[in-house]
Amino acid sequence: MVLPLTGGTIYATQFPCPRCVQSIIQVGIRRVVYLEQKPHQVAAIAAANKMLRDAGIEVKALSELEAESPTWSARLEQFIHDSRQPGEPPAPPGDV
Repeated sequence: MVLPLTGGTIYATQFPCPRCVQSIIQVGIRRVVYLEQKPHQVAAIAAANKMLRDAGIEVKALSELEAESPTWSARLEQFIHDSRQPGEPPAPPGDV
């Protein structure tokens, strides 16, 4: 069974790239909530933001919706890090 995404909300850890935004627009998602923007991707974020704005898609940072989100996100990341099994290779930075 396939559930339609039309009118839905997507939650992402990163601001979506232009390629992802194309897919978001095509499937009819109407709202994007993201955790953070990468400061070194200014041009890609600007392009994606324009695409989203032109398509009438609402974009919100999670911190705009939930002021405590940076705190609990950091705590969750630390919990996942601390829960790794001994000898398990560490995750790359920013990847839990």
